[in-house]
Amino acid sequence: MMRMWMVLGLVVLSGCAAVGPDYEKPVTTHREAFVSVSDAADPVVTAWWETFGDPILDELIAEALAGNLDLAAARARVREARAIRRVASGRFLPNVDARGSYQRQRASENGVINLGTLSDQGLAELETGLFDVGFDASWEIDVFGSVRRENESAEARLEAAEEARRGVLISVLAEVGSAYIELRGSERLLAVVERNIAIQRETLELVSNKFKVGLVPELDVQQATAQLQTTQAAAPPIRASVQSAMFRLAVLLGQQPGALRERLDRTAELVVRGESVPVGLPSELLMRRPDVREAERLLHAATAEVGVATAELYPRFFITGAAGFESVDFADLFSASSRTFSIGPTIRWPLFRGGALRANVAAREARVDAALAGFQQSVLLAVEDVERSLVVYAEEELRRRALADALVSSRRSVELAETLYEKGLSEFLPVLDAERRLLEADERLVLSEVAVSQELIRLYKALGGGWEAFEPAVAMSDRGDEGGADVVTP
Repeated sequence: MMRMWMVLGLVVLSGCAAVGPDYEKPVTTHREAFVSVSDAADPVVTAWWETFGDPILDELIAEALAGNLDLAAARARVREARAIRRVASGRFLPNVDARGSYQRQRASENGVINLGTLSDQGLAELETGLFDVGFDASWEIDVFGSVRRENESAEARLEAAEEARRGVLISVLAEVGSAYIELRGSERLLAVVERNIAIQRETLELVSNKFKVGLVPELDVQQATAQLQTTQAAAPPIRASVQSAMFRLAVLLGQQPGALRERLDRTAELVVRGESVPVGLPSELLMRRPDVREAERLLHAATAEVGVATAELYPRFFITGAAGFESVDFADLFSASSRTFSIGPTIRWPLFRGGALRANVAAREARVDAALAGFQQSVLLAVEDVERSLVVYAEEELRRRALADALVSSRRSVELAETLYEKGLSEFLPVLDAERRLLEADERLVLSEVAVSQELIRLYKALGGGWEAFEPAVAMSDRGDEGGADVVTP
């Protein structure tokens, strides 16, 4: 009866609070709105690639989700973390091992007991065999919470792995979008160069005809030729950029670099986004960005591991037992008279470890401080990332609009210069200058259009958008209701 009450007492004690600090989510201080915006708007768009209205981009995003190798590795790390959590959960249950053995042994004839004489008299045997089969069991009663803290840490690390996977997903989505914009932008830039080559060829033909009839000097012909050749020389590196972007997209989709050449070669136009973008609130950002969420989960895991280390300072309680059969004769091994068993409590208490256990607690506490600093840094970097993206995107859009107006003026300048030259009212130099400025204005506008769309993608990445499109239930439960949101208007 006393033994039963002892076991019951241990079970009751196992329900006590676990040692070590209980985790409390850190409170973050942040602005009520981003510095660069002030207007209220709808929440952040999650499937941002759909706003470009490009079906090919939508297809590439879907294929990257299935085939990207970085994502495959991130999913594998989640499975690893899930398995480690199951390992930790297994400590709640008893351990049961099966055993079986046979030993053949011979005793000394000249030992303390004179077995030689007894053997000669037939009263003892020098050589004996022992068959032993059965089960051993051990169950740790989690009195001070070591097992609970270990499971708490494992659960937090699993959640951190999930957030890391979402972070990889966001990066892959942004890389696919950026590479696709680069591809279409390079194709657009190549078209600009080819269009200007056609204009300059017409100019060279006009100058050549005038030279043949003696209306202009040879200098005009050579200048027109040089300008045409210079423009033609700009095409090869742009074609290389087109191919490089295709190669990059293929690898992001988990395919061989040349797999998308026929499918993507000049199959769509560059789509430029420059309208208002809802960016939400800073408080929403902290709940949405996977890197911030991952840092917070790692802080939780580190806090729980302090409890695991602290529990090592206290006794550990076990219920151990064994049951089986032993016999020197295999024929009698499983008979009732060969049964054996043992059961009872066990206590293990580390009394002296040279200060190693307390040093381990101090090390885990330092790790918590480092994790807290890492979380706070991730918050600052997240807000900085959004603020920078907001400013760069808005200013680049303003630049794009100015370049679009400049392009209109440059085209008109070429028309006027050519008309005056054809009528003999102007020299050829203004024509060359106007065509050169047209090419520069055209190229700058395309590069700015590419920059606007890529900065938009960077902004969505900074906002942590994208992963919710594939996990809507998680997104809704995590974001909650934070009220209004901000919008950036270029």
